[in-house]
Amino acid sequence: MNITELKKGDQRIEIAFEGFQEGNSIVYENVLLQKNREGGLDINSYSDFTNPSQVNADMAKAGIARSKKVVEALCKNNPEYQQIISAAEKQYYYCIDYHTGAYAIAKEIEGEFQWLG
Repeated sequence: MNITELKKGDQRIEIAFEGFQEGNSIVYENVLLQKNREGGLDINSYSDFTNPSQVNADMAKAGIARSKKVVEALCKNNPEYQQIISAAEKQYYYCIDYHTGAYAIAKEIEGEFQWLG
């Protein structure tokens, strides 16, 4: 559920939070957050390009850095998410979305960046 435009008091925020606790994904400022099987948190951002040859490691690093800022803003603007997010091991992915699916072209786990492209 995309919660970017939802305001405090909107019942959909509560519904999204309950779903997030149960493992459903949320989207905030074009960044997708979802619990993974290990109990950590996958945080995905997406390239504007659909062809992987148009993306490089620097672009992926910038996308992951933006994701971190978006997660900070989410926690600040929606404190109910902060406890879950801060307690989880975060795995950041920079993805190519080709409109019928997506795949990671880079990842950062425990501060270690890896180019997958």
